[in-house]
Amino acid sequence: MKTTGIKKLTPLLLLFLLGGAEAVLSISPSVSPASIYPNYDGIITLTIGSTTLQNDVRVNVQSSELTLDRSTSNLGQIQENGQRSATFKFTAPSTAGFYTVNFEISYGTQKTYQTVAINVIGQPEFSITDKSPQTIYSGQENNLNITVENTGYKDVTNVIFELVVPEHFSVLSTNRKSFDTLNVGDEQILDFNIFIDRDAVPGTYEFTFNTIYPGGTDTQTFHIPVIGVPNLEIAGVTFDPESVKANQALTIAVRFENTGTAEAKSVKVSMNNPTIIGQKEDYLGSMDIDDTSSAVFDIYSQALAGEYTLNMEVRFMDEYGNSYSDLFAVTLPVLAGQTDVTEYLYLVIVVLVILLAHTWRKKK
Repeated sequence: MKTTGIKKLTPLLLLFLLGGAEAVLSISPSVSPASIYPNYDGIITLTIGSTTLQNDVRVNVQSSELTLDRSTSNLGQIQENGQRSATFKFTAPSTAGFYTVNFEISYGTQKTYQTVAINVIGQPEFSITDKSPQTIYSGQENNLNITVENTGYKDVTNVIFELVVPEHFSVLSTNRKSFDTLNVGDEQILDFNIFIDRDAVPGTYEFTFNTIYPGGTDTQTFHIPVIGVPNLEIAGVTFDPESVKANQALTIAVRFENTGTAEAKSVKVSMNNPTIIGQKEDYLGSMDIDDTSSAVFDIYSQALAGEYTLNMEVRFMDEYGNSYSDLFAVTLPVLAGQTDVTEYLYLVIVVLVILLAHTWRKKK
């Protein structure tokens, strides 16, 4: 009877030993982040649980399409109904796609296997590859060209480029440019017409450039030096004598003011008019911001009575050696001269003498 009982128990013991050994481990894989961008770092975690005490638990990398920081992780002992975790770090490849890592988990004399899939997703990235000009001028309109390229791993649609300018700047027309598509490797040249106030102090200014696309916004900043620009305007004109008469010598003083944002250097004023003879050029030297200086001309007017336009050209340079020139017109009022009246009186006297002589002859 005892032998029969033992025979009945033997299959049950074998079933427990064999069947129970296959079901004691549970493996829960995870990848962080779940979807990873190219060239980003991630972590694979294998959480291993056991319903029974297990010794010498080891996780080995059997094969991998990724480069992991190590090939094995020795977990040692797992308590009954306990769990341990093995982590492996990796850097995602530069090409989007699915990649797999095959793990071998050994415990005691047994082994099991687990495959983990890593989803590397494409991401658009935007780079400013060029911008011009390298410097811009205050008090003026400037065309700012920005070249932007999709240097990422994904084509984008309905992309908007936005330029945000600093204080003292304004964008004429629109500060946004939109495009239907910008594929990987494609670039766009964006032209923004900007104006810089005269109050903008020369220096380096920071601009913000946003790329808005479905799913995200990419923000970049760049810097552009702003330099001042000299600008000369006529602030007043005086004549000596105040009443200019024909065929008379006079002095003209034309007062210029630097209304720009930088010093004007080597200022030279030239006058060109065929009815004027005498000094037609004056050198003023340097003029700082808001300074005034007068160009003085000692001339002789051969013009008859009337109003005449004196054309003047002003040439100057800035501190960087850039040359500038402006044209101005000054009105010269000329009155009838003394010689005109004398000639008129002389003619009147001659006519009277002739009339008196003629009358005297008749009486005689």
